[in-house]
This record gives sequence, C-alpha cells and structure tokens, in this order.
Amino acid sequence: MDIQHTVYFAKNDGLIEQFLNDPNYRISPDGRVFTLRTRWGHLGKVWREYQVVFTPRGCGRVQYATKDGRKNLQYQRLIYAKLVGPLSPDKVVIHLDGDARNNSPSNLRLVTLAEKWARDIRNLKGFTSIPNRVLSDEQVREIRVLRAEGWTNRMLREWFKVSKSTVNNVLSGRTFRSVV
Repeated sequence: MDIQHTVYFAKNDGLIEQFLNDPNYRISPDGRVFTLRTRWGHLGKVWREYQVVFTPRGCGRVQYATKDGRKNLQYQRLIYAKLVGPLSPDKVVIHLDGDARNNSPSNLRLVTLAEKWARDIRNLKGFTSIPNRVLSDEQVREIRVLRAEGWTNRMLREWFKVSKSTVNNVLSGRTFRSVV
C-alpha cells in the first residue's frame, strides 16, 4: 500500500482519539453515540443520541466540532477504537457481514487495504454472498458427493455460496479432515 492511502485512513485517527476523550461525547457498549451538544452545537445538560449520517453507500459519518471547524469521522473506525482495540494507520475497518450499517463491535475487523480489496472483489463476483461462511459437516459431505457425481468446482461454490479456495480446500482435504 502506498503512503497516500495510509495517510487517507489515518488522517483523522488523531481526531478520533480526541473525540473518545471528549467529555461531551459517549459511546454505549452497543455502538450508539451520545452527546451533550444540541443540534446547533451548543452544550446542553441532557444526553441525547447523536444522529450518525450514512452516505448512499452506507458508510457512517460522525461530525465532530473542533476549533478548526466540523470534521467528519468514520463511524466504524470510531466504534472500533472505542470498543474493540487500537487503530492502525495502515489498516481499514471492514464489516464482516458486509452491512455497513451494522457497526456492532463483533461485526468489525481491522484489515490491510489489500485484504479489503480482495474481499470486495470476491463479493463482486458473488463468491461470498454469505461472508466468512462456515460449512457444516453435512455440507462438506454433500460437496464431496456432488463432486464425485461430476459437479464442477464452480457449480459447487455457486451452489454453497463459498469461495473457490473453500471448495478446493474441502476437496483436497486441507480443511474438514475429520469429516468422512
């Protein structure tokens, strides 16, 4: 990954730390953001749920008022930093289920940009419409039987909605060795 992409993802990480330490904002364990600020930016006395703005692609943005004006923070990076662990400037936060509006901590993972692109390409090709799918023992047996009956690897991965490598690993015995 080149330095330009690294800077793009890390440019607001300092503001994210500032946001997390700001006493006028809170994040609940389920990922909701609360603020003491009113809609007009004044400090109030009652905590209210902050309205996260979602782009047409579904990415969440939180506006944070600083001395230099309002800055947009990536909602998933904010939730990850608060509830999961520290951010890395050369990594991005992805949603495991592919739903950008599902920002529960268990649905977020920090990956490199190359890993994200590889995942996006697989999703575009339709190989992982159920991301990170774990096959049951019954499905593994069925894959092996159908292959023996003449199904191609492509037919199997499209039928079971898994990646090419998953089917290859099942058939070669690299995974699910205990399933007979």
